[in-house]
Amino acid sequence: MHGMRFDMGMREGELHLLADGRYESRVRLDAKASMDSGESAATHGLMSVRSRGRWRAQEDQLTLQPQSQRARGAIDYVTQSGHRLTRPMPTPASGAMHMRYTCRGDTLVTRKRFPGIADPMIQRYARVR
Repeated sequence: MHGMRFDMGMREGELHLLADGRYESRVRLDAKASMDSGESAATHGLMSVRSRGRWRAQEDQLTLQPQSQRARGAIDYVTQSGHRLTRPMPTPASGAMHMRYTCRGDTLVTRKRFPGIADPMIQRYARVR
């Protein structure tokens, strides 16, 4: 099997930043995949990630340090030749997540850069009261 490229986007998410420095998050991601070989495939995937840990903010940098994380999901794809495969989604990286952020009114916007990818991942959150 050739390698695959995953394109993921957030379907929905929650991020709770608590006053005592703890956080909880839950996101559901949609995914599409393409084969490195250039062969096209019909793909669909869904992944759910929950994490808890500590957070801190300094200047325009937000850091989430997970203490526990659980992820589950799979991606199904069918090649042009009709071959069907189901594979588990890649496990999210563990360790601290550093991102730039801005807050305006009831909106938090985070920007996370990944090595080798020109554009940052941008996530927008609205305050829930």
